[in-house]
Amino acid sequence: MGERRHHSPIADGLSILSSPNFQRGVDEANHALAAKTEVTKRGEHLPPDRDPENIIKRHITPHFPDDYIGSPVTITNVTESDGLAVCQLKGKLLSLEAKGCMVNKRSRILAALAIRSQGDTHHFPLSQETISNILQFDVHLPTNLLTNYFSAQATNPEIHETILDIENAAKYAALPADRAAIITWGTQKLTQQLGEDFCRGGLFSGEGSTFTSEGIRLPYSKFNDMRSTGFSVITDHTNDEPAPRVALSLEDGDSTIHVIPDRRFLSKLMRHDSGDTDTFAA
Repeated sequence: MGERRHHSPIADGLSILSSPNFQRGVDEANHALAAKTEVTKRGEHLPPDRDPENIIKRHITPHFPDDYIGSPVTITNVTESDGLAVCQLKGKLLSLEAKGCMVNKRSRILAALAIRSQGDTHHFPLSQETISNILQFDVHLPTNLLTNYFSAQATNPEIHETILDIENAAKYAALPADRAAIITWGTQKLTQQLGEDFCRGGLFSGEGSTFTSEGIRLPYSKFNDMRSTGFSVITDHTNDEPAPRVALSLEDGDSTIHVIPDRRFLSKLMRHDSGDTDTFAA
């Protein structure tokens, strides 16, 4: 039996903070916060489309998937309050908010990450000067959202890369025999990366759109305690151009469905040990 790897997935939040679109949203929110400070002094108000809280909601918060908010996080940050120091904090990620802080010995109001830890809320200001001080921002995603295992942001991004390799190779294979060989190799590699008992030792439940073996999309529904026969490749017909997609094949004795481990199709995908790893081969 191979090594079990289906632990809680960790997403690299730094990839979000460093993205140009995210930083543009931060700049826009911080400019609006500075403007709000000035107009408030004059007893005036900003129009709703320039309100910094609305800008944070529209241009910053959407960069974080819904399941990030409320999840445990680990953040490591360089602080300059009493000389250079590196501090690490573990807590729960809250919604982003505006917060007064000192940056380069100047008092400013900036968009900030808010993290609840041991009864206190800690803020990490976001700006061109401060984002580079955040050295680590790991988001410990819920274990009941297994679709996160297969994303580019998961702890083991090689899993996502293997899925892409399988789908691309299957799409461009000229001969049926070549396509079959690629699928066999890829699904075996994927099973090894996840752990040999990920499929055969688990029962899967979830909610979302599932598929038939012919790639026909079924109505949104829930499925419970289904065994897996392993990974396969089906043809997804939901777009104008049909495309091969890696899917997890599930059955309950009466029916077989295929689920594509992608949050575009599934809102939930859960796995728990069946306690019967010998009667069901992957």
